[in-house]
Amino acid sequence: MKKRIFAWGVLFLLIFACASCSKDDGASYTITNNCSFRFTGFIHECNDAGESVNIVTRTFSSGEKMYFTANPDAVKIKIYLDDFEDWVQQVFYLKNNKTLDIVVENSTIVGPYEP
Repeated sequence: MKKRIFAWGVLFLLIFACASCSKDDGASYTITNNCSFRFTGFIHECNDAGESVNIVTRTFSSGEKMYFTANPDAVKIKIYLDDFEDWVQQVFYLKNNKTLDIVVENSTIVGPYEP
């Protein structure tokens, strides 16, 4: 009898554990500041239509690297540099289950128009 109760308990725990597991389909990305200065960036996570589905604001010190998990609806990243009132003139595309590494350097092309 005790073995049955124990077996049912183990079975219940296994079912509960498997049901609570969720598959993470969201993409992730890192942004590294390789500039000689610090900046505040507005990171726009955009959908297929180019609309922002999430905006993250962070201040990056020189040499700092930050890790982000993208909104599930996001397919691309656009970065606005608040200190310079300019956009990074590149669109970064996310791919599910892969980490995108974005590096902002002194030579990164920026401009006043959204890419």
